[in-house]
Amino acid sequence: PVITHGSYKKFVKNNSTGIILNSWNSKDYANSLNMISLNRNELIKWSKNAILLSKKLFDKKQYGKKIEKIYS
Repeated sequence: PVITHGSYKKFVKNNSTGIILNSWNSKDYANSLNMISLNRNELIKWSKNAILLSKKLFDKKQYGKKIEKIYS
């Protein structure tokens, strides 16, 4: 899982693959890290979701097709 801040949500899905905070705040980061460390089931679920999202976003065949379209 990832803890980040900002509005770009392609690689991190809030409360599914990690936590997206609105802005940089060290206390919010620390609280989020603490929450994840105390909730092992959520950590495992988010980890599995992150792997599935990565496989979907970075699938070799799909990426190859996109590249072929660009250079065809």
